[in-house]
Amino acid sequence: MTSPRTGKPALPKEAPCTLRLSPMEIDRVKRELDAECNGRASAKRVYQRCALNARAVRMEVQHPGGANTTLNYVPRNLSREGIGVLHSSFVYPGTRCTVFLPHSTRGEVPVVGTVVRCRHFRGKVHELGVKFDQPIDVREFVGPDEAEGCFALENVAPESLAGALLLVEPGAMDRALIRQHLKETNVTVTSVESAAEALTRASEGYDLVVSALKLPDGDGLRLLEDLRNAGLQAPYLLLCGTDTTAAERERVRASQPDGVLCKPVAAQTMLAAVGEFLIVRGKDFGGGGAAVFSTLSPRDPLAVHVPEYVRELRLLGDQLSKALASLDAGECRRIAQQIRGSAPTFGFAGTADVASQALGALQATSNISEAAAAFRKLVASCHRAQVKRAAA
Repeated sequence: MTSPRTGKPALPKEAPCTLRLSPMEIDRVKRELDAECNGRASAKRVYQRCALNARAVRMEVQHPGGANTTLNYVPRNLSREGIGVLHSSFVYPGTRCTVFLPHSTRGEVPVVGTVVRCRHFRGKVHELGVKFDQPIDVREFVGPDEAEGCFALENVAPESLAGALLLVEPGAMDRALIRQHLKETNVTVTSVESAAEALTRASEGYDLVVSALKLPDGDGLRLLEDLRNAGLQAPYLLLCGTDTTAAERERVRASQPDGVLCKPVAAQTMLAAVGEFLIVRGKDFGGGGAAVFSTLSPRDPLAVHVPEYVRELRLLGDQLSKALASLDAGECRRIAQQIRGSAPTFGFAGTADVASQALGALQATSNISEAAAAFRKLVASCHRAQVKRAAA
């Protein structure tokens, strides 16, 4: 069912949650829980927990004996690997469930998982922890303001970060601050001060581009557009100042950079943002963040079409990631077959090989969950595609 006002899938009308508490009472319980665990486990927590802006989340629970119940639970927080919810009764750890996460454009997105924790808090309030079978991109499910600063990792060991970063920042102090934050990492930082310099250097094959919004010869949003039009698909983080206007913020949301940071950037925030792309979307989704370049010669008649194909690969990677999250084996197979057939034509034979491996894994197991690792490698390969190699 679609909304008559927006034409987008309509989210179901919120039904009473199992706690049967007023919004004010629920907010009080959440504050008490936050106060109780403040600082207790944050030093060991790997993935950041973000608030989910919904009064209730529908969840289907598979009880022992085969009986299923679908009820509305109160969401407490959401992370890349799971969700915390509040419920009115005990649920045994190990219970399988499907959480229907509300999405602004896709309606409800089913995410399969397992209850891994349940404890009584007070009264009839029980706190449940659900671990998802497959990781999600949290920023798809939180509001735009929360999404801008929401990165998966909460605690990052600096030495675990490795890669090449292009920093586009006209301010000397801001450049020095970011370099200081990354001093203990294994990230190589190349600094430029203008959009023109960035366009010249970007084709050298960086794992991440970090750019200021305001540049002496344009702005970071136009630079993002120019990089994408040139077929350069490295993840792009935008640095915004405290003087960013409402109109500029709307432009930022419309341009959809991979992430937004507010100056001055705190050290841990910078590490989490870089780790999002060099660890979470690199090693965890297929190993490494190195760029994958087209092998076509610039003189090849098809070379002019490579930037367009790189954009298509990125879209296919996004579609494959969503199909994988919903355990849609047929759609995963279809996308992998499309990539396997088209990638060699544009110089991405390696990506086609990864697609063949994913299809082989699915054929061998007939279970998309068991073949998920191979498909995540294919997603990573799609997102690392670039137009050309760095000059020797």
